[in-house]
Amino acid sequence: MLLLTSICILAVDFPVFPRALAKCETFGVSVMDLGVGSFVFSQGLVSAIPIIKNPATLTAPMPPKLSDALRKSLPVLILGLLRTISVKGAEYPEHESEYGTHWNFFITLGLLPVLQVLLHPIILYLPISMLGLIIAFSHQIALSSGGLASYIFHEPRVNLISQNKEGLISLTENDKTAIELCSWAVVWWVLLAVERSINMSGGISRRLVNLPYVTYVAAFNTSFLLGYLILDLVFFPSPMSKSVYSPNSGLKVQTPTRSARSILAGNGLGSGSPKLLDAINKNGLVFFLVANVTTGLVNLAIPTMYASDSKAMVVLGVYTFWMCAGAWLCRGRRLWRF
Repeated sequence: MLLLTSICILAVDFPVFPRALAKCETFGVSVMDLGVGSFVFSQGLVSAIPIIKNPATLTAPMPPKLSDALRKSLPVLILGLLRTISVKGAEYPEHESEYGTHWNFFITLGLLPVLQVLLHPIILYLPISMLGLIIAFSHQIALSSGGLASYIFHEPRVNLISQNKEGLISLTENDKTAIELCSWAVVWWVLLAVERSINMSGGISRRLVNLPYVTYVAAFNTSFLLGYLILDLVFFPSPMSKSVYSPNSGLKVQTPTRSARSILAGNGLGSGSPKLLDAINKNGLVFFLVANVTTGLVNLAIPTMYASDSKAMVVLGVYTFWMCAGAWLCRGRRLWRF
């Protein structure tokens, strides 16, 4: 997801990138609309790990948890602030209806862990799946009946809140329900079909982060995870190991024996994924930051929207090689710890 996103954020600036895959203005869904929700979905999975491993985390004192979440989020929030300052200072072309005047994706990623910690007292009494559905339905009611959709579409950008209304509204998206509903992909797709049949909110909207959008993100990502699991079972079986049930996920997983591990390591499959993807994942935040900076430099250096297809493919090829080579050279160490 990191690699594809990094390629797309530059490719979309060239005419060679199909417009059908670019972000939709208000309604509809494309590959790039899905990318935003998928990042939040993944962050929800990761943030739920401490709760699954140690439910006592929910009852731990709130101030230390908030302090820890804020400490880990601070670098991302600083990146978001720096991005806003650099974009405004360089008069870099931007689309206000995507996140707002000052908001950006880094700010969303930075604030979500803090908001999730604030939900811990509620999770004590409500299952995560139930909480996620309540938030999603409440948000949809506010959009449909509470005037929230009209505010997003028509409110003039006259103050700090209205200038960043899209970014603020998107914070209610809570995809941690995937922890319990990962195997329910069919349910999500059926629910999405029902929502589309009644034309709820006019359809899927990343800008509104309405219920059809949340449902679509959950359906797509749970299906993708299921697909990964099937591929792993089919193409990477480990007959030399014994199967056990994971205490965290409840899935039946295999624990390779020493000989099995040596064989997998000898074939370059020690982690079950390509080494390049492991290298990218090891420094994911740095990789994504460098991709954003490089994208900006390319746009400042050449008029991307007027580039020929052949020129665009050369630039994208060099850019992708640069990103992958950088990740590979840094594969042995973590560049940023927080």
